Amino acid sequence: MSRQVSQQQNKPGGRTDLRAIAMAWGRILAATAVVAVIVALSGGFGSGVLTIVPRTVYWVALTAVGAAIGIVSARLVIPAAWFERRPWAAWSLIAVCIALPMTAIVSVSTTMINHRSFRPGIILDVFPSTLATTVGLTVLAFLVRSRPMLVTHAALAGGAPAKFLQRLPLKL
Repeated sequence: MSRQVSQQQNKPGGRTDLRAIAMAWGRILAATAVVAVIVALSGGFGSGVLTIVPRTVYWVALTAVGAAIGIVSARLVIPAAWFERRPWAAWSLIAVCIALPMTAIVSVSTTMINHRSFRPGIILDVFPSTLATTVGLTVLAFLVRSRPMLVTHAALAGGAPAKFLQRLPLKL
């Protein structure tokens, strides 16, 4: 299936608004960048061996790569209906799609930062914290994404005016 056809199926009415996609990417990347800076400032997950500038670059890069994997996974793997009908299933599957490659990336980068040789057992050491971090950032991404307004106070087009207007005095 071509990318164009895939995009048309993700939006009611058959068209994908590229501006809305860019805005969603921007919101998600901004939220993950804020988290990255907080983790960098704290020296979390053993990154305290680096000075602040490389540590911040490291965390911003990791969260940006994870966000990109998540956004692509959301577009290509998750059925569009799940975002409204089964959000827990959507974010759970997205988190797993992110956690698997990010575990490998974090394992390799951790060995490089700590100047150690890579051993396969490090993947098992890194996976739980990577999964937990991925779940947290995926939930954050779901919270910052835009959703259509469900509540409106406007009258229906062509409908009767609101009844409370009849109870108001003619002159205020």
